[in-house]
Amino acid sequence: MDDVKKVIVSVFKRVGKPTISMNDFVFCLSFDLRWCPPDEAREFVKRALVEGMLEADDNTFKPTFDLDEVEVPVAYHPPRDVFSKPDLFERILSRLCKKMDKKEAIARINSLQERLKILDAEVVALIIAKNIGIDVEDLIDEAIEKFVSE
Repeated sequence: MDDVKKVIVSVFKRVGKPTISMNDFVFCLSFDLRWCPPDEAREFVKRALVEGMLEADDNTFKPTFDLDEVEVPVAYHPPRDVFSKPDLFERILSRLCKKMDKKEAIARINSLQERLKILDAEVVALIIAKNIGIDVEDLIDEAIEKFVSE
């Protein structure tokens, strides 16, 4: 999460505008900073939107946090995995952590997993998320597809 914020801050400070279009964001990440290919840059922006780090307004994006609160080292270069898509469990956990801390979320998942005798943590995490009102509709089909293909 820290690196996602650092990447967002780096882009906004580099571009120097309060809002940035998808094309400008992708151009900055891919060609200006050379941190990832364009398709990964687009996916990064989409994930940042879903995770609540960016918000969209008239085809432009702006951060949902104060850029000055995030310290980015001078020679910062993000780890490669910040641009790769996190696995299904990590994405569900990320949404759970908006309503509770990570330890509590994992404890709840483990507890319900044990009570229901369900082996898969993704399924249990989805149940918990739905029960506390977190929108995970976009992840349910992916979870079904994952288990059908296994």
